[in-house]
Amino acid sequence: MKPVLIIAIAVAFSVTSMIGVLTIYGMIEDQKAIEQQRVQDEIEFQQKYLELENELKQEMELVERQKKMDEIQRWIEEQDTNTNNKSLEEALEEQRRKLDTTTFSQSLEDALANSQKTSDTHKPKTVIDKEEVQWTLYDSRGNQYYWTMPITSYESLVKSNYYPTMNLELPSGKISRVGDFTQYVRTSFSQVIDQIYDNAKSDEDFIYEVWYITSQLTVYSQDIGEDPRYALETLTRGGGDCEDTVILMADMIKSSSYTKNWKLQLVYFDSDNYQNPKNINHVALAIDMGDGVNLVFETTAKTNDGKNQWLGKPIYGYWFDV
Repeated sequence: MKPVLIIAIAVAFSVTSMIGVLTIYGMIEDQKAIEQQRVQDEIEFQQKYLELENELKQEMELVERQKKMDEIQRWIEEQDTNTNNKSLEEALEEQRRKLDTTTFSQSLEDALANSQKTSDTHKPKTVIDKEEVQWTLYDSRGNQYYWTMPITSYESLVKSNYYPTMNLELPSGKISRVGDFTQYVRTSFSQVIDQIYDNAKSDEDFIYEVWYITSQLTVYSQDIGEDPRYALETLTRGGGDCEDTVILMADMIKSSSYTKNWKLQLVYFDSDNYQNPKNINHVALAIDMGDGVNLVFETTAKTNDGKNQWLGKPIYGYWFDV
């Protein structure tokens, strides 16, 4: 029995050893497969990386090419506007000569940026929506005013079938034929203008704020034109000639319930020869706030000093009540 037992034990040990060898071999093969897959994955990753890198290089080349094209386009545009830029530089140089160099500290970029910011912020805006005209205005303090009117009412207020004129005799005896712009001044803003007065500090401040709103519009010409517009039309169009701005400012002030005892006049004169007119080429607004003093304001001005340029000057003009 002993030899049989020994043989059985030997066979069992051999089988066990064989199983262990096969198991180890299987583990080695599995590890080889895992390593091969890892290498394959790494190769594929590197290939994808190279592809993405090439794509990125191509995109960067396109961006650089576009930048060069943009630079060429800007250069062309600069050449086209060189004349305008030159005139601007000449004007600035003239101002530099007039001012003390120690006070001329603000750069052109800052001045233009501030001017553009103010213009964009305070410029009146008009929208026509759902048969309604809508205006958004701002005074110098940034107060916002939102006015609306049915488009049918607006059209009836700006409709005109004739151009009233009158003849003015100059000192030389020459007759100058001009438009009678007093006929265009109404009280178009009577329902809303007192909002501006209520935010003003005084009568003078109210005049200033009305002028400020007018000054944000575009002035096409400082000379009298041949196509006057009613106040609402000038506001809606965003600008006009000197007669349009004077009509607008006069209409707005006349519309207020606080100005009933004021006297408003349109002053026709020669802006080039205000003491001895050779012709009639301009019209300004004279305001008497009830104290018997006429203050003549320039409605096309863009600065406060420009607004007051006629104050205290002996204007030889033609004064008409509105």
